[in-house]
Amino acid sequence: MTAARMMAEWLSGDVAVVSLEATDAAPPLIYQLMVTHLTAGIRAGDSWSTWVQPDTYEAHVPARAAPCVSKAPRWSELAEWVATAIENRVVVVYDGYAATVLLTHLPHHVFRRIVYATDIVRTAWPDVQQAYTATDPQLRPIFLPARPAAPAQDAALTQLVPTLLVFAGVISAPTEPLRSLLPRDNEITESTEID
Repeated sequence: MTAARMMAEWLSGDVAVVSLEATDAAPPLIYQLMVTHLTAGIRAGDSWSTWVQPDTYEAHVPARAAPCVSKAPRWSELAEWVATAIENRVVVVYDGYAATVLLTHLPHHVFRRIVYATDIVRTAWPDVQQAYTATDPQLRPIFLPARPAAPAQDAALTQLVPTLLVFAGVISAPTEPLRSLLPRDNEITESTEID
């Protein structure tokens, strides 16, 4: 079994995509979090996202996020929910940093398995390995930039998992095109009257 096929097998069941942003403090503290469930590469319900007020106020939350974080629930109020949301699922995170932050925040949780997006890409598409080890940032792949905001991580990861599953032959490619991210309410149809 190839490494890509083995990783695809891990990701073909129940998956929790966990996207987060954390402070630069030591240890890093989560201030934004998203959880999306996938089953066989397909979204299973809506994504859940929240701002998080770190339990330590000296967390150095970026100024752009501070107004939202100040009104958010504390991590201590969310930790049990997050642990339940990822229970018995393979957890997919953006990179090793995100995994370390999550492990630090849930020290008693037993993870079924944690998979990094960077490893998914390196395993399925080994040609990309050189781009990740390059010192020139312009050589890094566009589809996995250095730790983007949580919503961007979620968007990338929820597309990356099914792409790997199709690539490895675990699931068939979708027969219908993916829905556009743009709202359909603004589309002009034949029945639309223009003044």
